[in-house]
Amino acid sequence: MIESRGDGLIVAPMKNKNPLVVLKDVFVDSEDDEIIKALHAQNKDIFVGLPEGEMEMVIKYKKRTRNFKTVHIILQVKPNVWQRMTEAGALYLDLQRVRVEDQSPLIQCTKCLAFGHGRKFCTESVDRCSHCGGPHLREKCADFTAGNEPQCCNCSHSGLRKTDHNAFSAECPVRKKWDYLARTNTAYA
Repeated sequence: MIESRGDGLIVAPMKNKNPLVVLKDVFVDSEDDEIIKALHAQNKDIFVGLPEGEMEMVIKYKKRTRNFKTVHIILQVKPNVWQRMTEAGALYLDLQRVRVEDQSPLIQCTKCLAFGHGRKFCTESVDRCSHCGGPHLREKCADFTAGNEPQCCNCSHSGLRKTDHNAFSAECPVRKKWDYLARTNTAYA
């Protein structure tokens, strides 16, 4: 039983977040609302038989790519749409056929390389190297330019012996643990 501690306090069970997908290499010349409309119009097989409320899509953010004319678009979608999109593997968007993949909800800071927050909210004052964990950017890393093996600062900090990977590596055991935790709050079904 929950005790009342004042007026205006509402206790409710936590709802899981909707899953994310990434649309790869989308041309940057489209507005967000145009992208959503085009996805609905050109990919009717994804949305067939779904009630109106299940078709909702929200552009969460966009990631820059190496090609300045394209971005990766991160969409938050309902679980049924996520399943259909990831199974399809590609969608039509204007004149493009773009790859669709599952997107982890995990956030990794590009400044301190820790998990759970982004660069904007980082409290550290110095950038850390993703190659060796030192107080410099990877571009200025002597170990990186010399071709030395990377040392994951997250695995080192956690006391793990196997640290021979970049801090952004998908194979990092610390990253996998945090990814699992981030996905437990996501509704995939």
